This record gives sequence, structure tokens and C-alpha cells, in this order.
Amino acid sequence: MSDFVENFISNCINDGISKPSDICNKALDRRNEIDLELEKIYELREERDNLQKVLKSLNHEEARRRRVKSPTINNELKDAEKDPSYIELLKEIAGVVENSSKPLTSREIIVKVGYDGLDPSPVYMAVKWLFERSVLQRNKEDRTITKGTDWDNRNTYW
Repeated sequence: MSDFVENFISNCINDGISKPSDICNKALDRRNEIDLELEKIYELREERDNLQKVLKSLNHEEARRRRVKSPTINNELKDAEKDPSYIELLKEIAGVVENSSKPLTSREIIVKVGYDGLDPSPVYMAVKWLFERSVLQRNKEDRTITKGTDWDNRNTYW
């Protein structure tokens, strides 16, 4: 049993909650509270992304700065692709591939989406996500990345 589980159960018992069904209800209530908070965060991220688009459309100097914070991507979330910053990253990668006249390396994609010098793991995860859906594919000979068999259906994912 993990430390969190043990601590949660111990705290429930200290609060006078000892029946397993009551402990589960308390865990469900807390999980629901967290889900509501996460939903607010996703809405704020989407608004932030839209404000960034406003700055970019007006050619403001803040819009030209490199991304300083990677999008938060939790591998355990089934719906990670609903995160606005993740969707934006997927679109950026697809745009880079679409506008390229040649197959690209992972490093070229990282540089073109603005992660040069930053932790590139979100880009790798997003490329992997696109591979899994056949939106992108890897050339086995030189390991470059190109449009996949499901490229034309990519917009169904965002």
C-alpha cells in the first residue's frame, strides 16, 4: 500500500471515519473537488492561450518570446489530449511537418516549435501521441518523421 493511501486512511480514522464505504465516499468527494479545480485550470489555460494569440496577432513583443514553461502533461490522464496547451503543441508539430518540404528529425521539430534549450520531453510525448494515431510516422532507414497514414484525419483529434 502506498504512503498516500495509508496516510489518507489514517487521517480518516483520526477523523472518526472507519467504515470502508465512508472512507471511499470521502475519497470520492475529494476527487470530485479536485476534478472541479482541474477543470478551472484547463479553462484558464485555454484563456491564456487565446490571450497569447491576441498578442501574436498584434505583433506584441511578448508574443515573440520563446515558450518558457512546458505544458503540463500527465501521462496518467486518459484525456490529456483535451488539455489546451497540449492540443496547441500537437497543432504546432503538425504545422511544422505540414510546412516542411522534407522529412524532419526530432531535433528539427523541437527547434521549430520553440523547445530548443528547454526540456523537450513534451515534444517527444506529443510526437509519440501522433505516432500512436498514425498521424505521423517514422522512416525506419533514417529515423526522420513524416506524415502518417491517418494524416488527413488529424483534425479529428483536436
